[in-house]
Amino acid sequence: MEIATEEEKALLAAWKKYRVLLNRVDTSTAPDI
Repeated sequence: MEIATEEEKALLAAWKKYRVLLNRVDTSTAPDI
């Protein structure tokens, strides 16, 4: 069922990439927040 527009598909792909990169952040190397 293809109901997403091309723009929505691109946004979803970007969001997935962002989540992967966010999960790779090593918080132990960051200064205390």
